Amino acid sequence: MLPIYAEVILPIPLPNLLTYAVPDNMATACRVGCRVEVPMGKSKHYSGIVAALVDTPPQGFEIKEVIDIIDTTPVVNDIHLKFWQWMADYYMCTIGEVYRAALPSVMKMIEDTYKPKTEKFLSLHQSFTKEIQFKDLFNDLEHRAVKQMSVLMAFLAGSGIKIENGVITNHGEISRQKLLKNPDLSPAALGALIQKQVLVETEKEVSRIEKYEGEIELYHDLTPAQQTALDQVESLFAEKNTVLLYGITGSGKTELYIKLINKYLEQGTHVLYLLPEIVLTSQIVRRLQKVFGNTVCIYHSKLSDAERSEIWKTLYSGDSPKLVLGVRSSVFLPFNKLGLIIVDEEHETSYKQFDPAPRYNARDCAIVLAQMYGAKVLLGSATPSLESFFNAKSGKYGLVELTKRFSEQGQPQYLIVDTLEAAKRRQMKSLFSPQLLGEVKNCIEGNEQTLLFRNRRGFSPYVECQSCGWIPVCENCDVSLTYHKRDGRLVCHHCGYCMEMPTKCLACGDTALKTVGFGTEKIEDEIKLYFPNARISRLDSDVTTSRSRYEKIIADFEDGNIDILTGTQMISKGFDFHKLRLVAILNADSMLNYPDFRAEERAYQQITQVGGRAGRSQIKGKVLIQTNNPTHPVFQDIISNNYMLLYSRLIAERSKFLYPPFARLIKIQLKHKNPQLLDHEADRLADILRKSFGPGVLGPEYPLISRIQTLYIKEITLKISRNHYGSAAKKIINDAIGYIKSTTTQAGLVTAVNVDPV
Repeated sequence: MLPIYAEVILPIPLPNLLTYAVPDNMATACRVGCRVEVPMGKSKHYSGIVAALVDTPPQGFEIKEVIDIIDTTPVVNDIHLKFWQWMADYYMCTIGEVYRAALPSVMKMIEDTYKPKTEKFLSLHQSFTKEIQFKDLFNDLEHRAVKQMSVLMAFLAGSGIKIENGVITNHGEISRQKLLKNPDLSPAALGALIQKQVLVETEKEVSRIEKYEGEIELYHDLTPAQQTALDQVESLFAEKNTVLLYGITGSGKTELYIKLINKYLEQGTHVLYLLPEIVLTSQIVRRLQKVFGNTVCIYHSKLSDAERSEIWKTLYSGDSPKLVLGVRSSVFLPFNKLGLIIVDEEHETSYKQFDPAPRYNARDCAIVLAQMYGAKVLLGSATPSLESFFNAKSGKYGLVELTKRFSEQGQPQYLIVDTLEAAKRRQMKSLFSPQLLGEVKNCIEGNEQTLLFRNRRGFSPYVECQSCGWIPVCENCDVSLTYHKRDGRLVCHHCGYCMEMPTKCLACGDTALKTVGFGTEKIEDEIKLYFPNARISRLDSDVTTSRSRYEKIIADFEDGNIDILTGTQMISKGFDFHKLRLVAILNADSMLNYPDFRAEERAYQQITQVGGRAGRSQIKGKVLIQTNNPTHPVFQDIISNNYMLLYSRLIAERSKFLYPPFARLIKIQLKHKNPQLLDHEADRLADILRKSFGPGVLGPEYPLISRIQTLYIKEITLKISRNHYGSAAKKIINDAIGYIKSTTTQAGLVTAVNVDPV
């Protein structure tokens, strides 16, 4: 028998796979996609994935042996191994870093610590065969054991026991936990019934995947506009792998998704429904579960490791159709038969992973993954990214437009308020214009709701001494500390450093400290002064410290228990609030006054998305934009609901200055504790890269925040034409970085490559 060698992926950033000899007694069990325990270095052991089996070992070093085979069957399929390699190549990281991001933590351990969940169930003892046997039992319990009688009646009501013609045909079953949820039922009384052999208790393996126990509803019929759009999508799928659905807010894209999902589930395939953030899942989960029941499977980072492992194994081994609803990490799941991927809100930056590597974009990865499976991709958005819309207009993707709102009220009315002029006339009331306060008053009187949007949490962005100009800053990062009034603290939103709010200036000792600017916490406090009897709440990451807290706020707003809700971008997309009439954007200029070529695109998307929450049922919605620059083209595009005008203007600028989609960007970040050394090494790297990429090398420059967690930061941005963007260019970059790191005079230089930054 020829010796076998396994090329193994380890969850560490190694440039190459490591090869191990497979002992003869493990040869038949060792398969591609299985996990194996292997040695690394003098004493470390790792759980690796077998990427390939070969019969020739590499030359020049000692080959160590595989210690153990962890899996009897593979946990990663061939398509995903190919996908991992593509991701490593494209995003300029190692396949080990992809492996580390892909598998749940428990599956990366040497010993498979996953244990099935078990639960105790109660059933009727087999000696009970006829209905008449209950008569004497009831008489006995009714007079001598009332508590046991209560437990027995609850069991009979909830267990699904069946009696036909006086004969018990199904002894029924109910979990002990579910039965005893009723606080009036006694565990001791239950124990007595088990001892009397009336009930039998058994332990069974159960799924950790949350089950839906509600009623299944038929999905709604589509409107003529929705049906036309669906027909166009299906027609385009015959010739295109990817279709962009450009549907305005409130046009009913989700209903169209549901019809399409049902078609693919009936064909026996898996469907992946991607959402940009966990916070969007609760409302959409309820809608989908009402249609598809327990076919829906939810996957995100807030699940326990055991829950994620169970979903992973269920998808890999199961042939039954499943609808997986998840965030960006869901692209790593080992689908058996993937037929369709829906990327909702495809423009969202949350699809991009920033740290650690792989710094992937789940939208783009979904398109590649679908091609590998032979599946289709539907990208959906009311405000598509310029790159996706360009691909659709140029014919790379199919394009379907849905431009009519589902409700009869149509698009909300947009109003621009010039806060600079209002301030000159001394009409501003704290943060609010007279128009805004008047509209809020009308909403409260009409039993309607208001949403106040400001994409900045906290009470105030910073505190300043009025005497000497001192501003409290983070000791680890080059940022001012944000004031959180409720906690009485100054907090760094980058590293978590905090300090108590000082009572006097720490530089000059004066007590003249003033908060500057405002965040959602201040908006909440200020609006209460004008509407003290209103029910007011806030939704941002400071408040929603737990999923249950977040879901309660959303549920209260849905049920009309909140009159005014203030919040960040967490409330800007995906939600459907039927009593919401007014949306107000405070300090809209802050979204535009940002040194980024995507600033106008982002501002249009954010304002349109949050504005689209208003007037989604029978209420005519209003969106009020407070700005110091009311004539800005972006605001005019929003008022006229003219995405094409925005697209035409911005795509011309991108073409002129060679920005995506006309060029690809790669951002190289260098970090070090010594700023002088960092300057020197960043300049060296830029000089090397300019030899190959010339004027396409921008920088090195300090970013807006030039120090985070004690490390100084410099960035080099490469603009590479689409024709020259490939493996050769990436090899030049990797070689240059490797050379700099190997020849630097001090240790501690950290580099990170971000392909297609957003």
